[in-house]
Amino acid sequence: IPYSIPKEGTGTMGSNSLSGMFTGTGGTFTGTPTINTTYYLAPPAVTGVAKVNGVGYETLEEAIEAAQNGDTVTLLSDISTAVTVPSGKNITLDLNDHTINAALTNNGTLTVQNGTISHDGFYFDGFGSYSVMNNGTITLTDVNTAGAIVNRSASTVASPSMTISGGTHTASPFTFSGENNSTTAFNGGTFSGTFFAASAGSTVIINDGTVAPVIGENPGSTWIINGGSVHAIAITPETASDAINVTINGGTVNSLEANGSTNVTITGGAVNNISKQENATISISGGTFSSVVPAAYCAEGFVPVTVPNADGKYEVEQALDGMNLDVEGNEIDANIYAHVDAYLGDNTLADATLTVAYSNPEQAAAGTTTEVSYSGTALAALKDETDGRYVVNV
Repeated sequence: IPYSIPKEGTGTMGSNSLSGMFTGTGGTFTGTPTINTTYYLAPPAVTGVAKVNGVGYETLEEAIEAAQNGDTVTLLSDISTAVTVPSGKNITLDLNDHTINAALTNNGTLTVQNGTISHDGFYFDGFGSYSVMNNGTITLTDVNTAGAIVNRSASTVASPSMTISGGTHTASPFTFSGENNSTTAFNGGTFSGTFFAASAGSTVIINDGTVAPVIGENPGSTWIINGGSVHAIAITPETASDAINVTINGGTVNSLEANGSTNVTITGGAVNNISKQENATISISGGTFSSVVPAAYCAEGFVPVTVPNADGKYEVEQALDGMNLDVEGNEIDANIYAHVDAYLGDNTLADATLTVAYSNPEQAAAGTTTEVSYSGTALAALKDETDGRYVVNV
C-alpha cells in the first residue's frame, strides 16, 4: 500500500486504516524516512479457512457465498465440514494442497483443483456416503479422492456433466457412479476399487487414465473407450430395454465379457480375453486381440486374421470377396491382401468376386466398373511372391 511523507501537512495514504501513523495515535515507522519519498506497507496476512480476492473467511461456505462468478476460492487449511456449492455459482475452488475431510456437493458450475477430498464409505444408487456428488457441471483437476465419485442428476440440471483429469481415486465398492442422464469424461487419473457403474441414459467416456475397477451392471448406459487402460468390462443388462452400448476406439481393455442385451463395437485399441454370451452382439472392425477373433464377432465385411502380427497379437481385416479396388491403368495392387492366405484358417482361398473401380482419369470419368470372378486356385496364382501383392488384369 503506497503512502508518502511530505515536508509539511498531512501525508497521503492507501487506506484510512493507516491514518493513525500520520496523526500520532497509532502505528510505527521503523528507520528514518526520506522526505517526499513513496514507501510501501505490506498488507496484513489473510486469516481464516479460505480466501477470495485477498479477503479471509472463517468458513469455506462463507467464502463460497461471497465469491462472484469467475472468482477463485482458495482453501487455507484442512477442514472437516461438508461443503455445498449452490446452483447459479460458477467458481473455481483451489484446494491449495489441503484436504476436505467431508463430502463436497456441487449444484452449480465448479472447477476443483490441487488437493484431496476424503469421505469414504459405502455408496449405492443414490444412498450412502460419497466424496464428490455432482448435480451440475464439475471439473476435477489433480484432485485426489477417497470415497465414491457420483455424477447424478438432481433438480438443478437435467444432464449433469463431470470431467476428471489426474489424481488418485479410491473407494469400495463403487469408485464411480454415473446416474440419470449424466455425462462423464475421464481424461486421466488412477482409479482403484471394485466397480464403475452408470445407469439409464448416462454416458461415460474414458480418454485416458488407469481404471482398475470392473465396469459392471450398467443398464441403459453408453460407454466409450478412447484411451487409457481398463481392467475389465463385464456387463449384463437386466432386461432387453436396458441395452448397454460399449464402443472401444483405443486404449487397452484387459478383459471384455458381454452378456444379455449388450452391443459392443470395437474399431481400435487392444482387447484381451474377449467373450460374449446370450444375446449380446460384438462387432469388430479394428484393434488387436490376444487370440484369434471368432468370425461371429467380426463386423460385416471383415474376417479374422489367424496369423499373429509382429507383436504376437491378432487382428481382423476386410474380407476379400466383394472388395472394391481402385485400378491404375489395368492393374490392381492389392497390398491389403498380405494375409489373404490366412483368411480361412486352413491355408486355402475361397472363390472371390472383385468389384473393380477404375481410377485412371478417362475410365474414372466414365464411371467404368467391372466384376472379375476367380476361383481360390486361380486367385492364388495371381500373387506376386516378391512383394506379396496380388495383380489382377482386367
